[in-house]
Amino acid sequence: MVQRGNHLDLPDGGDSLPEHALSLEKLWNDPNHVAPVIIPAGGPVQVQQWYNQADLNNVLLALLEEYQPTTIRIQDPSPKYGFPDQYDDHTDHVHAAKFATKAVKAYGGTNARGFVLLTRYRCYNIGASPANVPAALAGPKSEAYQAFAAHDPVTGGTFDQHVFRNYHRWPVAAPWAVVDGTGKLHAFVAAGDSIMWWHQAFGGAWTGPVLLRAGTFAPGVAVALNGSGLVHNGATPALGTPGLVLNGEGGLELSAINDNGGVSNAWQNRDGSFSGWISLSGSTGVTMSPPVGLTSSTGRMHLFTDANGHVDHWEQNPAGSLAFRSIGSVECTHAPSFTMDRDKVRVLVREHADGVADTVAELTSNGTFSPLAHIGGHGGNEFQVGDGKVGEADQHGTRSCPTTASHAPRPATCTDVLFGTHKLFLLRRTLGSCRRMPRSASHPRRRRS
Repeated sequence: MVQRGNHLDLPDGGDSLPEHALSLEKLWNDPNHVAPVIIPAGGPVQVQQWYNQADLNNVLLALLEEYQPTTIRIQDPSPKYGFPDQYDDHTDHVHAAKFATKAVKAYGGTNARGFVLLTRYRCYNIGASPANVPAALAGPKSEAYQAFAAHDPVTGGTFDQHVFRNYHRWPVAAPWAVVDGTGKLHAFVAAGDSIMWWHQAFGGAWTGPVLLRAGTFAPGVAVALNGSGLVHNGATPALGTPGLVLNGEGGLELSAINDNGGVSNAWQNRDGSFSGWISLSGSTGVTMSPPVGLTSSTGRMHLFTDANGHVDHWEQNPAGSLAFRSIGSVECTHAPSFTMDRDKVRVLVREHADGVADTVAELTSNGTFSPLAHIGGHGGNEFQVGDGKVGEADQHGTRSCPTTASHAPRPATCTDVLFGTHKLFLLRRTLGSCRRMPRSASHPRRRRS
């Protein structure tokens, strides 16, 4: 429920008036630029005011310190362009998100909690991705948008179909929690300006959060165990969260989205060092979610991605190279989830539009995948899967890692803050949370020696 909104009334960057045009972009790029606010008719403030870069930074930080939010939601500060038949993002959206990100870093988190969660959402280019808002939510969302659109006649019906889509700029995919060789559970979160860590001995209490590293990161942290049972943290800067998988030889495999929207891969050598990056061939669409994968009981490694609405798949035998292998036409709206179904790999996805569940699985161990089977159920975006069983723990007390962010340690009351444009504003409600990787190196994949 919205309790209060704060409007700064900076002008629309698309305004034709010289002093209004590209106002946020100019404020971001030039610390000496000043922009006037728009004076609303009948508003409480009728005195002309001006902002420079420092003024805007200070106001945003002051608002965050006043509201003490635990979760902040913004638009896309680094949109991906080039989707066919899609508008480029509005300059105000991009630069409002940049200012918000800077304010979040200065804020750092609540006085009591010490960190804050930051979620970025894709904007205009979601029109190039499948509808993924279930009907139960799409109706109320569309009604709310149409109430807004009635006051914006210039927009018309241009974005009516966008309300049936909702995508994070950098989605979070499992695993972000892992059980180490001693039975201790570790959970990691990429906060607004840091990587935070919790841990819990079996049967014990949670300890944390502990600050592991400060910086600006895409949401999500990939984790994996090496052959000795030690935890490795995959918070390496990339175009989104990287993926970590322990391969069939006991070495770590690192995968990430590259500059071209494909997937690049690096692997751990026997001396513990990592290879350079190579770009994987076979991608059938722009990769939208972090690469995820597992090594089956036979030692074959599987890597899956969301190729903008359908699943791409690579596999690698021990000492071999990753090779693309189709699993058929499988829709998805997020990185697939997966588990071992006895000795066969099973993949779980959500359908377009209604978000109900589908699955495919190997027909035999290391064999081809089955045709798509419909599970049904309520709509959604992803699954919770851990330790080869669906759910958080089995009936015998074996630990299973939570794989969705809803299971991260969280206070009972949170403040949810949204930065938006064309006016910068904040919304507060009570609730019950990039850095770029260098372009891939170009050298052939090699067998390990």
